[in-house]
Amino acid sequence: MILLLSLVAVVVVGFAVAIVVQRSGGGKSAGPKVVSSSTTSTSVPKGGPSSGVAASVNLSKSDEYSSISDVGGKLVLFGPKGYPSMAMTCNAAALNPSTLALGDRVSGSCADPATEGQRVLPVFTVERGVAWSKPGGASTVTVEVSHAAPLTPALHLGPMVMAGLPDYRVGPVVMRFPDQSGSWPVWAYGDGYMWLYGSTTTKGSELLRISESTGAVAAHVHMPDLPGPILVVDKDGIWMAPPANSHGSAVFHVGVRGSVAIPVFHLASGEYAAWMLAAGHSVWFAASSSGKGWALWQLVGSAAQRRSHGTIASLDNEVEIPGGASTMVGDGSGGLWTAVSNASGTEQIVIQVDPTSGAFNTIASITPGYARPADLLRGAWQALTLDGSMYLLDPPATSPKSPKTPDGFSAVYRINLRTGAVTQSTVPVSVPATKAPATKASTTTTKVATTT
Repeated sequence: MILLLSLVAVVVVGFAVAIVVQRSGGGKSAGPKVVSSSTTSTSVPKGGPSSGVAASVNLSKSDEYSSISDVGGKLVLFGPKGYPSMAMTCNAAALNPSTLALGDRVSGSCADPATEGQRVLPVFTVERGVAWSKPGGASTVTVEVSHAAPLTPALHLGPMVMAGLPDYRVGPVVMRFPDQSGSWPVWAYGDGYMWLYGSTTTKGSELLRISESTGAVAAHVHMPDLPGPILVVDKDGIWMAPPANSHGSAVFHVGVRGSVAIPVFHLASGEYAAWMLAAGHSVWFAASSSGKGWALWQLVGSAAQRRSHGTIASLDNEVEIPGGASTMVGDGSGGLWTAVSNASGTEQIVIQVDPTSGAFNTIASITPGYARPADLLRGAWQALTLDGSMYLLDPPATSPKSPKTPDGFSAVYRINLRTGAVTQSTVPVSVPATKAPATKASTTTTKVATTT
């Protein structure tokens, strides 16, 4: 396997903007390629109110990583952004939580679940020439499930060599949908399953519960129409809600062994979920309407018992996009955490949200190195919490001249949630797999006094 696959309720969802690809011949991956990271000069980010500043390792201009994940207590970066496909190459690298040193980059087929630290992964193929409904209309897209399988090595039988099997296998088609904006599925992981939701499929609006251990579809649930929903998973199953700029009348719940989507919280006309977060047996979410304040709610257990935590002013730019990664992190025990940009797009403010009162507390301020303020304002940052720190990934921006081309700055920050101290590590330059030696990365660290 490319990465250690000991998973601890990691939630990963599909990206909001599809990179449409067509399957090319060849089938399975020829095997992973290992490439060393590289290091350049050091720099120190500017501090802000309530922020501590610490060293940075300047390794910008990377197109490698767009997501960060906790894989069995280990941090893993992976990317690039897009829907998994056999025709694409993906990259992954471990990130040392203490030093922020990046390990060797591992490259392989995006159809390999290990490139995202998972055991199962949806694999998308645009069937060119296969119209969804009428000739000349949108193409049909198929979804297969890639499943991690034990590696079978090559056998040497005298002069004959029997090639070994790859360490993942792609199963049959489980879903079909049109290649149209708003129709691409989203998915999430938790409690031993991958949950795959499509709002416009050959079977209507449907949710598949797929076993991580076998890759097989364990359940099919007919769903209400909920384009691009926010998905979160806890020990009681999956929870779905309409985000901003979508539509839907309620927060829905499907139990781990459930076969029906149950509306557990009805939304008023024009309301949506600004964000959702699940941990243990609780779900927190903010019901909002046109950014006019948050009503903070907690749903407890499979019965979705409601606990109101008041109505407060909303945070500007703190809105999850359809199918996007969660913008609120934490487990509720020590607080909820998020990052918002200021109006000018020059700073990210890390904020703690009290899960019982909804009160805000500014923890740190970060000055990212994007070339254009709009890059931060429309960026799709991701974060997670681990051992008392928040790890925030600012992915590469895209070039104004080429929307699919990564451009410029990208970084990972570690924010000490107790002191507000910020440590930055930028991710490395793309290195051609055929030229770079497989050596360990070097890092340079400059210690800077923390300010309060």
